[in-house]
Amino acid sequence: MESALPTSKPVASMLAPEEVFSASTSSLKVPSELTTAEKRARRTNERKRRRRQRDTLEKSVNKLAKPKGAVKKEKQTALNTLVKQGKSVTVVGKGSISKDKHKKK
Repeated sequence: MESALPTSKPVASMLAPEEVFSASTSSLKVPSELTTAEKRARRTNERKRRRRQRDTLEKSVNKLAKPKGAVKKEKQTALNTLVKQGKSVTVVGKGSISKDKHKKK
């Protein structure tokens, strides 16, 4: 007797759809259909996901954040590169030394 199956097709293509595509265990359910254990597991997973997102956000913010005093140092170095330091230079707002203090009495 002859077989009705084609010989040129692979075995995987001859499987039934439910054998090829298994149903996922986390199929969508309405919250009223969930058991208490499933509800608890879903809440726990949601909390963990939020915590991971928060941690990655904090890490990225910490990389970009500057330490205290960094802005002041940057301003000072920019000022030093732009302004020549000398007797005739006066920077407004930088507590300049008056000439009266240097004169001898």
